[in-house]
Amino acid sequence: MGNGEWSKELVLELLIDLHQKGVKLHADKIKRAYKSLFFYAVQYFGSWENAISELRVVKTKITYCKKEPSNMKWSKERVLDEIKEYHNQGYKLNAGFVLHEYSSLYHNARIYFDTWKIAITSAGLDYNQVAPKKYSSWSKERVLKEIIGLYEKGKKINTSSVDIKLYHYGRKYFGSWKGTIEACGLNYDEVKSGDYKK
Repeated sequence: MGNGEWSKELVLELLIDLHQKGVKLHADKIKRAYKSLFFYAVQYFGSWENAISELRVVKTKITYCKKEPSNMKWSKERVLDEIKEYHNQGYKLNAGFVLHEYSSLYHNARIYFDTWKIAITSAGLDYNQVAPKKYSSWSKERVLKEIIGLYEKGKKINTSSVDIKLYHYGRKYFGSWKGTIEACGLNYDEVKSGDYKK
């Protein structure tokens, strides 16, 4: 994957994903299993320890976008306030990320402002700066195309062999790696073993 597709935000997003799956984020383990992630974590944060320290800060904010009082009502004003607060807390504001992490904000923004971009600009923010397009470069179609391409080349596509970003977005779009593989029309048991030959 090209260097241009990596960012501090993506590194943290992948670390959170691994943490939530119960993966121990020990430097030696990640360096062996997820070489690209380890490399860019050190590149962007200066050291693995710094990346983990930043992760701890971000983890304290996660409940902000996961929970909301059921009795709170949405309005134009609330949408704008939530966008500003979300931005101030350091979250990404690209549509794909917000839809995944804070879907009620995204959907109500679309209701009151027609588009996510209009909602962002109405909140006084520069859409191109706070919602960079690079975060949407991984689509469902790209995930499937990448996997099928690897399969046709005879490459292993089990969970321990594929690029971590491909694995992350596969799970994001299809719920699990099994679901991702099956969406490609492939036999998961065959892929899981890693011993198949094309």
